Amino acid sequence: LAPSVYGEKRQLFDASDEGIIATLNTPEFFKAIVDVINKYSRSSTTGKKHRAIIVFFDSITRLNEFKNSHAHSQIISCADVACLREDLDSNERDQIIKKASTIGQVTLATKAFGRGTDFISRDPTLNDRGGTHILQTFVSTMESEEIQIKGRSARQGQKGSYGMVLLKTDDHVK
Repeated sequence: LAPSVYGEKRQLFDASDEGIIATLNTPEFFKAIVDVINKYSRSSTTGKKHRAIIVFFDSITRLNEFKNSHAHSQIISCADVACLREDLDSNERDQIIKKASTIGQVTLATKAFGRGTDFISRDPTLNDRGGTHILQTFVSTMESEEIQIKGRSARQGQKGSYGMVLLKTDDHVK
């Protein structure tokens, strides 16, 4: 066995503190996503930019539904929201990936970017505040996919956290 080249895993998943949220309908689902985004992207005491959050959606369709919903307008840091989709040109995609792990940044992404994409923070302040938070909004059909998405946080020895918001009417959610 060889040690990991990615460093010590410093990821936090606290199931007792909203680690997994399941909702009954789409408006509640989108509101729950916004609540998590606002919780991690802004400080609850000062309201200032606090951490980075990357939200993974199962499909471009679901990402667009969220982006076009009333709930999306409730994101406190709406100016700092970027959408990472497969149809972007490589330069735009690379810029969004590079910015995704910066303080206050909210990135909405399709699950394709949950595998092998390096969201690395070069900011020690972000790491001190808990690192990048990853939010998965669907149940993976493969365990390896979920492991990969979780792995987008706490990169290369940095801190990070992970949670899920699920829609109970989706396939695979019971």
